[in-house]
Amino acid sequence: MSIKLVNEDKLTYKPPYTIVIIDVWDAWLEAFLFDAERYQIIKNRGDFPDLDKAIILADALFIVKNYLFESFEQMTEEGGFDVRIYDTKSSCVYVAHETFKKKWIRAWSDYDRN
Repeated sequence: MSIKLVNEDKLTYKPPYTIVIIDVWDAWLEAFLFDAERYQIIKNRGDFPDLDKAIILADALFIVKNYLFESFEQMTEEGGFDVRIYDTKSSCVYVAHETFKKKWIRAWSDYDRN
């Protein structure tokens, strides 16, 4: 049995949720733990009782932090940021990079800058 980064059993999620931005420069993106200086907590527990709204904010923060990278591969090689959501039991319930791994930020937009 392998350990998963994200707890996929939604019945065990315990709101409210905490959103965390993690600097993954020179780090393994799939790591469970990082040095304390890599974490930036966006809100304290109690501020995100609704997971769907927390996911919307987490995705938006991921885009803001990583939109200059041309691809997911470039972000992981050159060091970008991941955004994760944890419940009150410190269980990771969402990892933003998984949303953008197959379809990068620029592919979500019909906007052509050229």
